[in-house]
Amino acid sequence: MSDSPTPETVTASTREAEARRVVEVVADHVDEGTSLSDIVVVAPDLSRYEAALTDAAGAFDLQTAAWTQLPLTDTLPYRLVAAVCRVLVDAPCSRATLLAPLEYEWVHPEAADPAPVPTPALARLARELPEEERSLAEWNDLVAETEPPRSVTRYLGWVAATRDGPDPTPQTVRRTLSGIVDRYEEAVLPRRRDRDDEALGATARTTRSVVRMRDLVTQAAATYDDRLETGMEPSWRAVDRIAETVAGYRAGRREHANARALDLVEANDTWGLSRPVVIVVGLRDGEWLRAHESVLTDALAQRVLAGDGGGGTLSPRAAWSDAGVRDQFRDAVTAATETLVCTRHRLDADGTPCPPSPLLREIGETAEW
Repeated sequence: MSDSPTPETVTASTREAEARRVVEVVADHVDEGTSLSDIVVVAPDLSRYEAALTDAAGAFDLQTAAWTQLPLTDTLPYRLVAAVCRVLVDAPCSRATLLAPLEYEWVHPEAADPAPVPTPALARLARELPEEERSLAEWNDLVAETEPPRSVTRYLGWVAATRDGPDPTPQTVRRTLSGIVDRYEEAVLPRRRDRDDEALGATARTTRSVVRMRDLVTQAAATYDDRLETGMEPSWRAVDRIAETVAGYRAGRREHANARALDLVEANDTWGLSRPVVIVVGLRDGEWLRAHESVLTDALAQRVLAGDGGGGTLSPRAAWSDAGVRDQFRDAVTAATETLVCTRHRLDADGTPCPPSPLLREIGETAEW
């Protein structure tokens, strides 16, 4: 801990009062000239603090950006790629399956004037087409009767050409899906940015998902390659299933920060983080370590906390949950280059007293704010 500033402590009666005190500290630093992007708030479990911190920040006209783990399957770029995989399956499809890529703002990978199909034109097309499944040839005939925009005709031509090609290889998967993601970033992301609010929260989320989608395409193509070698039949349906599985893996680190907002970060994402001002919240017993008789000796616990190593062969596995918390706390504390503030609340929602975390004692005596 010697590499970090001497911590200052802030105590408050309740979790909500603690959040207000945290934002007051942030506001004081901003008033003194510190950039909001130079401050980060670290919580052991962000879900317990995000609402309170966001509400408190609103009273000071401050935006917050919670670096929560990105649920990729809920993002528009993922839904676009999944919709493309499903429409490329060589079988009759419903109107919803046919139009889904366009609803998620598909752009032709080779278009000279890349732009998604306008929403009004897509809504009109959906109204004029039947819901029941049809072959792709039948859909082409039905769509032609509606006098569709040129972009819709080009989309159907692209689907037909891709379907009519050979069974998808890993190289085909990577090339096809990467082209979709690249065009989305080029043609759709700027439009979303123009529609976003000042905090650019939706833009930040979409940018993160585009970055993740590039990784997903690479991983899905590699997994598809492995499955083909073990005898799986090649198909876009298989690619869709593999992509869904890969998308379920949550990234341990965050991909995008917002300089106009106060970053709220979970403790397991502070490895390698460095900010002038770090505020570590929730330093109460049970959130940052629980006070109990540990199988770790005091000397070994201090070595783990200090990051000196050597504990792997000396402590049983039952101690690793505590060791992981200590490692996360050490990462959070050492992220501060100028100011470190540690906060806690004294009472639970029902009025039960909350003792301080044992980690507060382990980093030495601190001055009271």
